[in-house]
Amino acid sequence: MITDEVRPLLKNYDNIVLVGIEAHVCILQTALDLLEIPRFHKRVYILADAISACHELEIPLALDRMRDTGAVVTTSEAMLFQLMGDGSDSNDKPISDLIKAERANTAKALETLLPHPSGTATISN
Repeated sequence: MITDEVRPLLKNYDNIVLVGIEAHVCILQTALDLLEIPRFHKRVYILADAISACHELEIPLALDRMRDTGAVVTTSEAMLFQLMGDGSDSNDKPISDLIKAERANTAKALETLLPHPSGTATISN
């Protein structure tokens, strides 16, 4: 949900990245506000490996609803690469190194939070 404290800051941004806890409550309500209230109407990105819920089965349901409403569901790694662009800037190397160093943790988070429906797919390192 968009609070009164945040509302005036939104005019400065067209793209919003959401992360946090309680995907089916806090993240979902914030995304719906940003996507459905005409005066906001922002491009909303949800980092699937950076959200959680007390009941993990709530996560895919919340992600589906946010996606259906117009949010872009992606991962922290994909978002970092998108923000870096072509990666030619020398300042991008530490970020690239961090992504490589955290690859196993990212895979574990994705497998835990977003299990493949077949139950057979795994993410290799």
